[in-house]
Amino acid sequence: MLLREGRVAIRRRPARGLLRGLWELPGAPGFLDEEGALCWLAGQQLSPAGPAKPLGPAKHIFTHLEWQMQGWAIPVAGAGTSELCFVTPAQLAEEYCLPSAFRAYADRIPNLLRGVFDV
Repeated sequence: MLLREGRVAIRRRPARGLLRGLWELPGAPGFLDEEGALCWLAGQQLSPAGPAKPLGPAKHIFTHLEWQMQGWAIPVAGAGTSELCFVTPAQLAEEYCLPSAFRAYADRIPNLLRGVFDV
């Protein structure tokens, strides 16, 4: 989860494939350790503005597929790539709809933005 100035990053999923066209919390395929997460971050034209905090694993089961996820909360600096959109929790609740696959992490956004990482 990318956090900046009281906002969290989201991006639109590709027009083809699973959850096509819906909004998501940005991520990379596979399980990234901290070094991998920070390397991926650089590819998003962002730099860490604080320590990366592990959020632990989560999983979501679709009817035909199981996603295993490893979350990180990273305060960031920089503009980021054009696909990233930074929104407030209120905007996320009122204007965007995240698929339930991201609920394990999305429910933690308000606390994470307040700096409460042990949730």
